[in-house]
Amino acid sequence: MLVQTRRLRAHLAKRGSTKATYGTIGSRPLAYPLFQRSGPSSLLLLALLLGLLAPLPSRAESVIPAESIRALADTLPEFTTTPFVSESEGNQIDGVVRIILPDSKGNLWFGGQAGLQRHDGKELSFFDLRDDFDQGITVRALVEDRAGNIWIGHTGGLTRFDGRNFTSFFEDDGLPTADVWSLFVDDSGTLWIGTPLGPCRYDGERFAPFPLPPGRIDPNKGVSSPQMVWSFVEDGEGHLWFAGEGVVFRFDGKKLTHVPIFEDQSATFVRRILADRNGALWFVSSKGLFYYEDGTFERRTGGIWRDGLGGGFEDSRGHLWFTVMHEGVFRYDGSSLTRFAEAEGLTSLGMFDFAEDREGRVWCGGWMGAFRFENGSFVNVTRDGPW
Repeated sequence: MLVQTRRLRAHLAKRGSTKATYGTIGSRPLAYPLFQRSGPSSLLLLALLLGLLAPLPSRAESVIPAESIRALADTLPEFTTTPFVSESEGNQIDGVVRIILPDSKGNLWFGGQAGLQRHDGKELSFFDLRDDFDQGITVRALVEDRAGNIWIGHTGGLTRFDGRNFTSFFEDDGLPTADVWSLFVDDSGTLWIGTPLGPCRYDGERFAPFPLPPGRIDPNKGVSSPQMVWSFVEDGEGHLWFAGEGVVFRFDGKKLTHVPIFEDQSATFVRRILADRNGALWFVSSKGLFYYEDGTFERRTGGIWRDGLGGGFEDSRGHLWFTVMHEGVFRYDGSSLTRFAEAEGLTSLGMFDFAEDREGRVWCGGWMGAFRFENGSFVNVTRDGPW
């Protein structure tokens, strides 16, 4: 049975009635009510802080049936991009779409500030996943493994969807921290997880840390850590590459090698590494787009933008897509760059990620929702479509 949110119904059942307002906690937009709590709740919080109540049990490997936390997205209040924006933003899929994943079954998954959503070809569903403190999550990474499981990296840990249930994993299960920023499945089926406290890997049975030498803090980013891993990729020789914070590493299965982009080994903050159809590697970085082949880096963008590059995706036509914050979306066809901005349908110049669906349509997500590329321009796809 579809529900608005299970917590809303449980709360109403206990209280009989209550006044509810929609808003935000911190910088996270909410898709569910904020209740105006009174004295007893304050006393409960105080008791918890003083240790007068027993601690909550561990939620390691928490399993939740998907239907118990699913709601039709069009029944929810509209999302916002920041707590400072209160007006309608056009019934967006999410105020900030951070990641889009087309899966092998034809579903489109959207992860963002408000959580996790899925379009199954007929309807858009919201899944009310929560962290270990019962707060809503921000989804930052999505990947599908060889068995068809969807893995979700978020602010509350790591969650696996097997088609029926969501199973969540936390520090108690072996994660370095319950704050996941990147995911990758290699050719052996191993899942790699990137966090601010370093990467780890999951072989289907347990999580194991994979220590890397520390990188450098990025002074231009609000979130930065010497142990952060932003991206993984596997090359044609089976070597695994890591985009750390200001450093790049290659692992051949036995030896870890630092691979500097510049001869002077100056820092280049790589946000995405991708392998193209020809086996070459591309590095999307703070100093431009770099092509790597036969041990040599070559900068292809010809310039350095104020905020560097983000995103990074190769479509079925062999075109590379990436983003430049405040400047829009760029497509590289191997010889020239094409810019897409407001005139081409982007209502926001803050995009994060790209994907391509079964119909060969390129999507991008970021501030102000999701956009699909059609006939030379972008169309804003809201909860109402056009799908």
